[in-house]
Amino acid sequence: ALSNVGRVYCWGANASGQLGQGDTVARYVMTPVTINANTYPIVKLYTNSSQESNSLLASFWAIDNQGQVWAWGDNTGGQLGNGFTGGNYYTPQHVGSGLFQSRGVTKLSAGSMSSSGSTMAAIDSTGQLWTWGVNGVGQLGQNNGNVALNTPTQVSGMTNVIDVIARNITTSGAIIALKSDKTVWAAGNGIIIG
Repeated sequence: ALSNVGRVYCWGANASGQLGQGDTVARYVMTPVTINANTYPIVKLYTNSSQESNSLLASFWAIDNQGQVWAWGDNTGGQLGNGFTGGNYYTPQHVGSGLFQSRGVTKLSAGSMSSSGSTMAAIDSTGQLWTWGVNGVGQLGQNNGNVALNTPTQVSGMTNVIDVIARNITTSGAIIALKSDKTVWAAGNGIIIG
């Protein structure tokens, strides 16, 4: 949950450290998550957990009021964007580096959790689209076949993006983006897109 003063609270199962407490102990009351020493308020909170996934594994992403992205929990497909693939991260990690961090992120979308991880997409403050994570059918739009990425990477030609949705089912998935000229762009599995 995200409070009205920009603090994050988590509770429930914690098999992959998704509660951000530094361990895998379940919590049954709302427990605060410390992100970057709570220096900046969090303005958006995302998860790849869903009732449909029926999984105890989950990841979370938070965007602070400076546009910095923080992630924690399961990292099976490199979806945390911290430069590593696999394992669990029990406390919030800074996502990406360089241009991704300096421009700041305005929107993020996380595909639902699957056994292979999640497909991720983000829009920075200039409208550039970035993708990372699971790429089983080329849904990251990177023209690299199905190579997964563990750090946010710019998608060539995808500027002036105003909205994005990432979806995945097992290793299959899609990313759908809307540009400011009202054109819709997509990469990945047509069954999910259509």
